[in-house]
Amino acid sequence: MFQSDKWPFTPTRLSEIVDSETLAVVEAGCSSRLGRALTILDYAPDLDSFGYRIESINPQQHWEKFCALLRNRKVIAGGDRACQDCDLREARVSLAEFRKSGTLSRSCACHMGLYGMTHVVRVHGRPVALLIAGQHRPVEGIDDIIDNVQALGAGRYGHIRVTDDSIRMALTALAAELSPAPPDFEEALRREAEHIQRIAEVEYEQRRYQWQQVFLDDLREPAEYNTTTSLEQLRRSATDLLARIRAFCRCEYAVFFASIQEGNTVLAPLAAVGMPAAIAHTLPHFNWKKAGLPLEGFDAKRWSIAEWRQKAGSGSIRGDNSDYFSAVGCILPTALGNRYRGVLVLGPFAEPVDLEEEKRFLIEVADIVGSAALTDLELHYLEQERKRWRSTAMLLTHQLRTALTPITAQVGRAKFLAGKIHRDDVGPRVVDLLRRAEDISLWLAESARQTLEGHVLHVEPEDMDFERYPLSVLLANCAEGFAADAEQKHRHIVLDRSVELLPEADIDVARLTIAFSNLLENALKYSYPNTAIYVRASVFSTGNADTASAMIEVDDIGGEILLEDRERIFEQGQRGLIGAKMGRIPGTGLGLWEARAVIDAHGGEIGVNCEPTTIMRSQGLAYHVIFTVRVPLRQKRNE
Repeated sequence: MFQSDKWPFTPTRLSEIVDSETLAVVEAGCSSRLGRALTILDYAPDLDSFGYRIESINPQQHWEKFCALLRNRKVIAGGDRACQDCDLREARVSLAEFRKSGTLSRSCACHMGLYGMTHVVRVHGRPVALLIAGQHRPVEGIDDIIDNVQALGAGRYGHIRVTDDSIRMALTALAAELSPAPPDFEEALRREAEHIQRIAEVEYEQRRYQWQQVFLDDLREPAEYNTTTSLEQLRRSATDLLARIRAFCRCEYAVFFASIQEGNTVLAPLAAVGMPAAIAHTLPHFNWKKAGLPLEGFDAKRWSIAEWRQKAGSGSIRGDNSDYFSAVGCILPTALGNRYRGVLVLGPFAEPVDLEEEKRFLIEVADIVGSAALTDLELHYLEQERKRWRSTAMLLTHQLRTALTPITAQVGRAKFLAGKIHRDDVGPRVVDLLRRAEDISLWLAESARQTLEGHVLHVEPEDMDFERYPLSVLLANCAEGFAADAEQKHRHIVLDRSVELLPEADIDVARLTIAFSNLLENALKYSYPNTAIYVRASVFSTGNADTASAMIEVDDIGGEILLEDRERIFEQGQRGLIGAKMGRIPGTGLGLWEARAVIDAHGGEIGVNCEPTTIMRSQGLAYHVIFTVRVPLRQKRNE
């Protein structure tokens, strides 16, 4: 039905698009130009046919006298009803022909034998009405018409009864006055049909655009301003948008996949509505790169949504329950400010949707969701940045105060001695005091630099911003971020299938990304060339969901880390290399320290083990160097 809450506003009945008073006036004008009565039959969805007659201003305008008498209920019982039934039969045949072969216009003969024509009126290719006109003398003559007049009241015409034979004689005489159809009658009927069709299409487009704009304007209006300081709040706001989109677009479900770290190509399911509980609990992720989407210069308006649904739907939605999306209605990518990426997945829809026809509207819907998510992401990270700088400022303030106090004291003593004591040893003592003040100043400058560079290492559990987030997506993005570097260094990062099966966990996404990135960077630096770095995962549980943990391994092939060094390498500034190797491989000894600080703050654990292989390198026997990380899936909440 064509109404404001039934997107995509599929046109059905002509009378739903153009009001009946306007149609009556249009019909009168068409009848006048044709010089014949014009009947408009509205489409009837419940009958799947043209079943409703559009009432004329004058029900008998331009009827031939023969037809006017036949349909005069005072002298012929059942004649008018028979003519209406005849129109409906022709309507069914015309609709069947249209659907079979696209035929718009066809000639027909009424139940009394008069020649006529039908023409289908369409809006966006869909039949909405049928025009019937004619009441002409058939080419072969009026003999059949006269025979049918004589048969009224008997046989197949038993339901049509005339009051007396004078009426029958009058019908015969009027049949002789029927004129043949002019040569251009078919073309004239086509022009009238196109006239009605143009009016209907203009009205349809205006209403459809108006209804869509009302919805889009409402969707753009934010419920709250500047309140998003966590990913959980971002999810709630995105979920609210999706719920409204799902209700308006009448789709089974809506899912918004998005990157929450700049540059990520593996997108997490940020929000979802309409999913069965079993599916919603473990949603797959979306791989922007495997979908063939450009990493730069993305413009959704250039894409064919219909074609892209087929191309991107294959292999781009990955992980548990990805099969559920095989019947997706449409996939709408959007780049969020060229920094983040998002994909809106809708469907299936309640009824067929022409995706290219609805492209403008659907892209705007996706852009609104993307813009809202981008705004929330920026607010979220601005809040995180504010906290980091506040913490940094507090540390700097403390260190500055600690350092300035002795500097002031030392300089003060130097000035006192220089002004009050007149001995030969005053000069050296003043120089010594000032030198000590200089040393403290240099230490202060270096301390400030290290504070700014290493602030992330000062991690406490209370500093963490825990959010529910898929560990599978986090690891995939970490691996994707090092793919080019690995190729350049002749290594290959392999994500085991078990990684895709990892569930969501309560984590600080930014800090845990740094921790695993450090582990992968470490593996790339210290593994041997032409080897693979494997990332594997599993879930460890004793039956209690609150104590379940994810176990993640980063396994590379390289040199042995001695047993006595396997704890030391996690200390600040410590490295497992010595001698010439230390100079060849750059590093600060902070990466593993940072990783342990972050994982400890999550309540997890990290360790390293080495297993000998049968592989021999120029450096000697190669080892599997396996870093194992345990991350709790749930954090204890303070009540």
